[in-house]
Amino acid sequence: MGDFSLAKIRGEIPFFIMSYIRYTIVIDEPADAELLIARLIDAGFEGMEEEENEIRAYAEKDNVDENFVRIMLQEQGLKYTRQELGEQNWNQIWETDYHPIIIEDFCMIRAAFHQPLAGVKHDLVITPKMSFGTGHHATTYLMIDAMREINFSGEQVLDFGTGTGILAILSAKMGAGQIVAVDNDDWSIENAKENVIANDCSNITVLKGDSTTELGIFDILLANITKNFLIENLADFRQHLRLGGVLILGGFFDADEEEMLRTAELNKMHKVREYRRDGWACLVLKKKA
Repeated sequence: MGDFSLAKIRGEIPFFIMSYIRYTIVIDEPADAELLIARLIDAGFEGMEEEENEIRAYAEKDNVDENFVRIMLQEQGLKYTRQELGEQNWNQIWETDYHPIIIEDFCMIRAAFHQPLAGVKHDLVITPKMSFGTGHHATTYLMIDAMREINFSGEQVLDFGTGTGILAILSAKMGAGQIVAVDNDDWSIENAKENVIANDCSNITVLKGDSTTELGIFDILLANITKNFLIENLADFRQHLRLGGVLILGGFFDADEEEMLRTAELNKMHKVREYRRDGWACLVLKKKA
């Protein structure tokens, strides 16, 4: 079913002392970002930071074919700057820049070195490595916002493309029964397992894979990936949902919502609600007969 991990698409910068380079690329439209990010990953970049009109791509200096990158960017007419960052302690930089996320009184997403906040229903301790999912990116925030409206009590949940495991962990905190968290990236698998332990979630099984085959039937399926992957695999997701089951999809731009909804209707999934933030969208769908 293809490469669905976001660990190396919108992930954090690796935590090592090493020499890195950064390309800052100006983009005209947010919709241009997805394909560009995929091509940068192919070229060897390991971490991305997205802003409204630019992408900052990071890589270990010796791991990137910079000639390929320059030609690619020039062919697309994209303006960019390149900067050598030198040897830096990325773990220390991350700890300085990593701030907790608080979503009203619903949940707090923090690192272990942050103090918990009284009065918040769900406290999540998430330490990202190169994995996607801290709540800082709009797509993860939207998924969490959508989840708060769903009753997870006793439900069987699949978190497909789990990254840090954040959505699986939140599902557990919300009272879900058994939870399966799947990713095809080794960093994500290791990271998700560590975060599951840190949050004392014994009902989460973390698996490496790139398919829903043999995973069973679920009440709720979470997929925060990319538009193309979601469209290509929506029919398969439906097969792994019970009748009336809930599918929460994120990772696509709000401009792509109509295409997502057309695909959903073709697969007998109807819209329950939608969420938008910073040009991104999230859909809550329900399986109909």
